[in-house]
Amino acid sequence: MRLRLAIIACTVIGFVGVSGQEPTPVKPRVVVGRSKIATKYGIVAASQPLAAAAGVQILERGGNAVDAAIATNAVMGLVEPHYNGIGGDLFVTYYEAKTGKLYGLNAGGWAPTGLTPELLKAKGNTRMPGSGIYTVTVPGAVKGWEMLRARFGTLQSRFELLKTDTDPPARNARLAAIGADLDAVDAQAKALQAQKTSGVALPEIEAKATLLRAVYISLTNDKGDEQVVVLLADFDKRFPDQKDLLPQAVRLRLGALLQLGSFAEAEQAVTQFGPALAAENRGEQLAALASGFRKASARRKADGDAAGSAAAARTALALYALVGDQGGGARQQMETAQLQEATGDLAAAEKSYAAIVAADPNAMLALRGLARVAEARGDLAGAKAHWAEYTKKSRAGDAGWFQGEYQQARLEVAAGDKKAACKRLDDLRPAMPALTDADMRKELTTLYDQACK
Repeated sequence: MRLRLAIIACTVIGFVGVSGQEPTPVKPRVVVGRSKIATKYGIVAASQPLAAAAGVQILERGGNAVDAAIATNAVMGLVEPHYNGIGGDLFVTYYEAKTGKLYGLNAGGWAPTGLTPELLKAKGNTRMPGSGIYTVTVPGAVKGWEMLRARFGTLQSRFELLKTDTDPPARNARLAAIGADLDAVDAQAKALQAQKTSGVALPEIEAKATLLRAVYISLTNDKGDEQVVVLLADFDKRFPDQKDLLPQAVRLRLGALLQLGSFAEAEQAVTQFGPALAAENRGEQLAALASGFRKASARRKADGDAAGSAAAARTALALYALVGDQGGGARQQMETAQLQEATGDLAAAEKSYAAIVAADPNAMLALRGLARVAEARGDLAGAKAHWAEYTKKSRAGDAGWFQGEYQQARLEVAAGDKKAACKRLDDLRPAMPALTDADMRKELTTLYDQACK
């Protein structure tokens, strides 16, 4: 014991004795390999200890290996951006212990939407180049995180977990918890504002909380749509710097206006915030809204509300125009053409229908649209020609075939050529037993009386 104390004393005395001298600088030893952070919840290894620590924090909060890996990867983008920035790609091999299955994820970058074979050919490329600007892809890392978390992650927001609540009491309990969370955020924001705390992005927090509040209200209140419209009416003025969040607010408000039937106000909102909606690049969501307004237009027209039908149709058209090439292809083209026809823009409708037929000569709905537009413009011969093409492409004896023959005969009567109409209808008589549509049979009989008697 006395020897041990003596050694310690000598060490201390020796250190004190040289304390006045400048110590020789010693370079820190570089540790090769991964930084490892271990707790009772698991081990996370990364090339940077702060990133590994972030992964462990996720494990401590109930996350699994996927949640921790995503958090670690995200922090790596901050502490080692030159190696692991979010502008890169993501490749994952994931083993699920409970099932014994091995999964792979290739989140390598996608090609830009505008990089088509036609563009490359126009630039003189006969094959995909191996280098240069046309080889640059859209970074896939963040999308990879999203796909990985959606499939295997356990840390999800309460809003996401609502999708799994099939039991009403459990759903109500989760909604109550969401409400309490939002109240807590509001209270904390007010406290920080009162304290004039610097370095906290209060406007962004409040803007995001407002959007979440709107979703919450729509799920919990019978008059939620009315409240959402009011809550988000001045979002752009309350949060002028939150331009990335504005399109979400506009889309939420448009959805509420659709449910309320406030089509004129919705049309005004699309006109005002159209550039912001287009810049968001959410074609699928805009197309869904457009389809909703299109259906509302048809319902209002059936109910005799011409003004409401027209306003809903114009709103749908404006949304489809914002979607552009991001939308649903031929289906969206057809809906756009029908809306143009419904709003009286016959020239635009004819152009849209013609483009559909040019791409697909057997597009029967577009052929009918061309016939309707031609008749509406007073071109009975053109309308008849379109119906003739429609009939030719229909199978003899089918409902469409009978419809095409009926329309041609009707147009012949309208043009004063009852003789041709009568002959056409006489030629149909042998096929009439196959016609099961009672309404069409009645219309053909009535038309026969007009043409042949």
